[in-house]
Amino acid sequence: MQTKGKSIESGTKKRYINPHYQSVCIDTENISRLQRNKGYVIEVTDVNVVANDKNVLVLEAHSDDAVLSVGGVLSKLANEGWRINSYCLFSDYGIEQSEIRKLENQFVFRDIFHGRVEFGGFQDSSQRSGLDMNLSYLGAIRKKITNMIKQIKPDMILAPMAIGAHIDHVFVRNAVISIANKINSQIYFYEDYPYVDNERFFYIDAVMQIKNCLPIASTYWDISNSMQDKCEMAMIYLSQHQYLLNEIMDKMQRFAIAVRLEGQYTKSLSIEERGYYERLWRMEKF
Repeated sequence: MQTKGKSIESGTKKRYINPHYQSVCIDTENISRLQRNKGYVIEVTDVNVVANDKNVLVLEAHSDDAVLSVGGVLSKLANEGWRINSYCLFSDYGIEQSEIRKLENQFVFRDIFHGRVEFGGFQDSSQRSGLDMNLSYLGAIRKKITNMIKQIKPDMILAPMAIGAHIDHVFVRNAVISIANKINSQIYFYEDYPYVDNERFFYIDAVMQIKNCLPIASTYWDISNSMQDKCEMAMIYLSQHQYLLNEIMDKMQRFAIAVRLEGQYTKSLSIEERGYYERLWRMEKF
């Protein structure tokens, strides 16, 4: 079967065929048994497309950041009628990788979420040398984000915390911080996965760096009903990982439980709570 991003109606679900594989093996019984070199069929519950006039703009340094970090919240919002839009700033990874990664992100935000997906065109850090936190570069990113906000007019903006100190993530975070007091939208910072699950220092460091600039508070979002969709959407980004679906599920579920337990330990969540959680850091009013 030759296909590029084809979707097939299947009852209450839509079956998504990964866009960057030429030969696709279909096995609806057990996705995890599919051979990697033949592609995957991803079956994701179709989101509720009844609009409630609410817009969310998720800012990504790279095209897998949003789904891995906050895919559960995005699915939850989509099913509440929010329009989900992505702006991926660093989308130049070289000719071949750029095309693949754009297809993956378009697949998620256009075909699954029925939203808008745009790309900033900035070179990924792997494609450039000798460029650090140059103020002119930061200014260019800030200008593009500002223009996109004017176009989308989002009620909510999700931006990376830059946990892990990846320079591209830092650029996006700092650009948002620099214009935060001029934005009417509610701003949330999301915890960059997988960095947040790897090194505790980077998590605390990122929280403190934002707190030194903006008043923020942690919020906990129950994603129990959207965990399956988050993991299946993560399988679309096969240019970035080699996990099987059951492996992704195990990693994401264990991390989401850890987030819930942290919320209970800090008394942000009731001890009776169960299920899976994602944490966002909400910017408070000055």
